[in-house]
Amino acid sequence: MLVGFLIGLSSFCHYYESPTSYFSDYSEAKASGIMKRGWVPTFIPNSSTEIKETHNIDARTVDMTFRYSSGDSKDVHSNCKIVKTTDFLTKYKCSYSGNDVFIELYSDGSGKLESYPKQ
Repeated sequence: MLVGFLIGLSSFCHYYESPTSYFSDYSEAKASGIMKRGWVPTFIPNSSTEIKETHNIDARTVDMTFRYSSGDSKDVHSNCKIVKTTDFLTKYKCSYSGNDVFIELYSDGSGKLESYPKQ
């Protein structure tokens, strides 16, 4: 019984420290307040769907995946700097809420975001 309690407590602490959220689209993510709280930048593609976001409260990091409409990168492009371009990927670096943010937009319509405190 004690082992079960400790496993449950560990799971709760992990969820509390690193909550994961899922949003069906950009407007749902924005309405949740996650952008106002600084975890997700407002300049991700407006066409973003299937947004899965995990942030670590103590480390102030964010890992996120999403889908987007190819060509919907103007907001990312105007707020970030391109650091890498290939036939299938454009990688951006920008700043948001005191963090360095890296956004990868793939030609297949998938995207990835990673955010870390500035060094």
